[in-house]
Amino acid sequence: MKLHMLTIFVTDFEIAKTYYSDLLSWSFIKEDNYHLEMRTEGTKVHFYLANRNTSPGDYSREARTVFVFETDNIEREMKILQSKGVQFLHVVPNENDFSRYAAFKDPFGNVHELCELKKHQLPE
Repeated sequence: MKLHMLTIFVTDFEIAKTYYSDLLSWSFIKEDNYHLEMRTEGTKVHFYLANRNTSPGDYSREARTVFVFETDNIEREMKILQSKGVQFLHVVPNENDFSRYAAFKDPFGNVHELCELKKHQLPE
C-alpha cells in the first residue's frame, strides 16, 4: 500500500499556500473554488476550507491528525522554523524511548511535529 494523498483543513487558501511553501518547501499545483493542491516529495496534499474554532489543547490525546516530519537534527530544524515565525508547543524537544520530538501549529490550529529518531532504538 502506498500513501496517495494528505488532506489538511484550513480557513484561508492564501495563508496555507504561503505557510506550507515557505516553511516546508511544498510545491503549489493548483487552486480552485473548493480546494488547494500542493505536493511534497511525490505526495499530493489537498487543502479544504473549514471553520475551526478549537485549539489544539492536549493534541496527543485528542482525535486529530498529526503530521510528523523526520529530521536528523531537531535543534537545527527548530531554529530554522523559528526564524520563519513558527511557534513550537515545546520549548525544548520532548523525548521518549525511540525519538526526540517537538510540536508546532500551523496558522489554522493543525498540529505537526518534528521528530528525530534514535538510531539505536527504532520501533519495529
